[in-house]
Amino acid sequence: MKNLSLLFVLAVILCGSACETDFQLEGEWEDIPVVYAFLSEQDTAYYVRVEKAFLQPGGDATQLAQIPDSIYYGVDDVVVALERVTNGQKYTLQRVDGRTEGYPREEGNFANEPNYLYKLPRSVTRLRGGDQFRIIVDRGGQTAPAIAESTIIDSIEVAGLPFSGQLGWGEYARDGKIEWRYYGPGARVFDLRVKFRYRETDPANPAIRIDKEVTWVLNKSVERVTDQVSTQVYRFPSEAFYQFIGSTLEPLNTGTRKFDAVVIEVTAAGPEIEDYLRIAGANIGITSSQAIPLYTNVTGGVGVVSSRYKSVSAELSLDGRSRDSLFNGSYTKLLNFVP
Repeated sequence: MKNLSLLFVLAVILCGSACETDFQLEGEWEDIPVVYAFLSEQDTAYYVRVEKAFLQPGGDATQLAQIPDSIYYGVDDVVVALERVTNGQKYTLQRVDGRTEGYPREEGNFANEPNYLYKLPRSVTRLRGGDQFRIIVDRGGQTAPAIAESTIIDSIEVAGLPFSGQLGWGEYARDGKIEWRYYGPGARVFDLRVKFRYRETDPANPAIRIDKEVTWVLNKSVERVTDQVSTQVYRFPSEAFYQFIGSTLEPLNTGTRKFDAVVIEVTAAGPEIEDYLRIAGANIGITSSQAIPLYTNVTGGVGVVSSRYKSVSAELSLDGRSRDSLFNGSYTKLLNFVP
């Protein structure tokens, strides 16, 4: 699983990724809904990506992918609904252009304008941890709808932070750690990241410092270790933190840098993402066939519908030893960090 990213799946949903080409089929014409949703109780609106995957015999997939009508359903051709499984209440989602919602589509094989998504504001109904939901894509007529079901995962939180608010990652030979707690059974796989915030001298105006940030990806898919409500710990060599900074930042020609803060981010995803990553990861390696099997939990279509939750720590500082390693350590001493 370590070669695949939990957050890559989220990018597929909102921004669109080449992953969708897995579902381009050539043969007799067949209308196949492609459905992605990655919902969270933290959302202010719930978004679902719905497209169609087909290739007419002899067609050119590269050309068709650049034609919006080839990948999107017409506005009146499909109805996308969210259903609460416990009481059967259904809510119709409205088609919107992701670009105006803050989700532009990434440049790639597919047309990036427009970027149609289906939206349900949280003001209409609010999903909370433990709520079962169903996404229904109805194309009308005698065609069976595409349906996927999942459960909103309960909250997680970054845990085990020092009371002082200062991280002790200064000794290269010792391990640092990221710790988090989960409160329900749904969170199954975790993405761990550390944001390093600093300021550096503006070359155009030395009296001003520019706010900057780099993100260290520790692990993209850490599996849950127990089904109980528990705290999980991920350990890493403290030295790796400074190696990342040293390999990411370039020395300054003039001016200095000042450290501001470290922020820890843990993102959890549901069992569908765990299954997706495991099935794909199991077939990657020197002994594999290199043919990644298709995972989907969408009946009558293809795609992945699941849930996520993100926890972000408060801004943390570095203790004296950690600052000394940043200012004077072998990996970062040439980066002009000053007290």
